[in-house]
Amino acid sequence: MRYWPVDDGEQFYNAGKICLDIIIGLTEPNRLREAMIRAAGEAGVGAIAVIHETEDVSKSGAISAC
Repeated sequence: MRYWPVDDGEQFYNAGKICLDIIIGLTEPNRLREAMIRAAGEAGVGAIAVIHETEDVSKSGAISAC
């Protein structure tokens, strides 16, 4: 966050607070992902959300062999 393009937004400060809360054990790390996506939107930075599947997608046919 040192080189974040907007350092005075509400979502930026919220993400920073959540980082500190995680470090001292006041909250769960999964909250940071959502906060960083909101901060990226506030700053006009693109964010890609990756969803991890619990099922092996190669066995379900979602990924074909090359």
